[in-house]
Amino acid sequence: MPQPTAPPLHRISRAAAELDRQTPNNHTVNENRIKWILFGLMCATVPVLYFMFVVGGFLPLIAIVAMSFTGVWGFALFNAFHVLIYGAAFYWIAKLVARKLALLPRTWKVLGFATVSMALAAISFLPLYGVGHHEYQPVSLYRLHSMLK
Repeated sequence: MPQPTAPPLHRISRAAAELDRQTPNNHTVNENRIKWILFGLMCATVPVLYFMFVVGGFLPLIAIVAMSFTGVWGFALFNAFHVLIYGAAFYWIAKLVARKLALLPRTWKVLGFATVSMALAAISFLPLYGVGHHEYQPVSLYRLHSMLK
């Protein structure tokens, strides 16, 4: 009597990947969550070039937004230009990374998301941030936060 044979492994993994792609709620929600978490992390940690007349340096986007509330309306308007440009770029990058991660199997998706998130968080410990009229002493994000208070 012939014994039943198992289907080839590549067919099972292909079918599982197709099933994962067809799951509407799980796939879409995860991609949106990944996109918005990465966007928030980039806004909070990635140093962007900040320049206003004679003041220049590298600040995270969230610090530029915070400075907008302490200045005059012209200062806030100039900062809004920075937020608009960098915010759109960060959103596009986060959407692209989330879309690429969503195509991966669940284990690799979680591992890729954790790696990117830890790399973005690790940036905040590096002395990259600062602003000044001429030269400035670069500091970590946590020291910058205490200086802006």
